[in-house]
Amino acid sequence: MAEYPSNVKNFLQLQDGVDRIVAAHPNDRGNEITAIETLIGGFGSDQAYLESLKNFLKDYKTAKIEYNSDTSITIKAGSCSFTHKTDTTKVRWRRANSDLTADWDDLDSGVETVSTWYYVYLVADASGTQFSVVISTSATIPVSLPTYYKKIGEFYNNADGDIEQVRDYGVERNIIINTGTVAHGGTIPLPTGYTQDQCRWFVSIYSAGSSGEGKYEYDSASMTCYTNDSRVVTCRGGSSLGLGNGTANYIIIGIK
Repeated sequence: MAEYPSNVKNFLQLQDGVDRIVAAHPNDRGNEITAIETLIGGFGSDQAYLESLKNFLKDYKTAKIEYNSDTSITIKAGSCSFTHKTDTTKVRWRRANSDLTADWDDLDSGVETVSTWYYVYLVADASGTQFSVVISTSATIPVSLPTYYKKIGEFYNNADGDIEQVRDYGVERNIIINTGTVAHGGTIPLPTGYTQDQCRWFVSIYSAGSSGEGKYEYDSASMTCYTNDSRVVTCRGGSSLGLGNGTANYIIIGIK
């Protein structure tokens, strides 16, 4: 069930008293379902008045991508609509009844590249009820040039060749959480693909101390750990004998 011109084509015409419907071929017909009313049911309106419904369904997507491992992603079970790449009047629907796993074998061209953004496409060119998955460095269309496709998300392949920052193009927000350590005077690194305005961060003491050993019981000591609006970290420990630089734990959260 795929494309939507203005009417149903070449269905088997039954003749009263001549044809019989038997269990072996109750759905025998000459072509695919092509009318919206036939797919969904009658609305009390002509086919021509249902364009708004068809346009609404063009954006339909319940299948989503999630992180699976350092080398693969998961496409969750769900449905998706696909519009013809040049003729937007033609729409197809496909559904995966179970989760799919996509990895570097699903690249449209070439081999895995580190420090690179990849884009995830669902494709509905083949006949049947299920879509296929293509991973590409192209943000517009896979190198394989499919006819019916939809870009549903993206991920980053970091310098170690590990998948991170998996984002599904859905209604939910894209959130990333990074952690690590940074020395006194250092700057908390931004997550790849996020600006400072899209992030919030926090630090705590990992290690800090003064420059000497206390000689008296009344020696005082203090520790300071904080970050400014530019993500620069202050982490120092001090006593009456002097100051010492330290290292801070950080967590930075990006939302967009």
